[in-house]
Amino acid sequence: MNMETQNHIEILNEKELVQPSPIITSESVIRSIKRKVFLQLFRILNQRTGSLIKSIRLLGEFKKKYEAIFGEPMLSKITQVGNRYFYRLGSPGFPSLASKRMHQNELDRLIPTESNYGLRTLLLAITKQCPLNCEHCFEWDNLNKKDQLS
Repeated sequence: MNMETQNHIEILNEKELVQPSPIITSESVIRSIKRKVFLQLFRILNQRTGSLIKSIRLLGEFKKKYEAIFGEPMLSKITQVGNRYFYRLGSPGFPSLASKRMHQNELDRLIPTESNYGLRTLLLAITKQCPLNCEHCFEWDNLNKKDQLS
């Protein structure tokens, strides 16, 4: 292989390795997405309460609970895939019917209603010998202890 061909192959390999990141870094785009998500949450709350003041207060409570559970502000890292935005590993893309229903279910914890759009949480623990440290894992305190299974 001659030197020119080898250089051409190296350039092609470098181009293949460089892929655009789906992580959104533009502050203005992040603010816009946050506004849209909070607007969706606010609309759900306002439909349930019928009160602007109560909806704003409950939205603040929801935001505080989120930050207490996940240890970071809502929508602190957003990625885009197609026309949807993702901000948690276990959350559906926004905007979508699935994201709206997830928000409805989460807000049901603040304001219980008769409506039930689906399963909120399912934990299935088969063994304590998991070597992973998944973001969504609720078993960290129990991992690598002696199994009780027969």
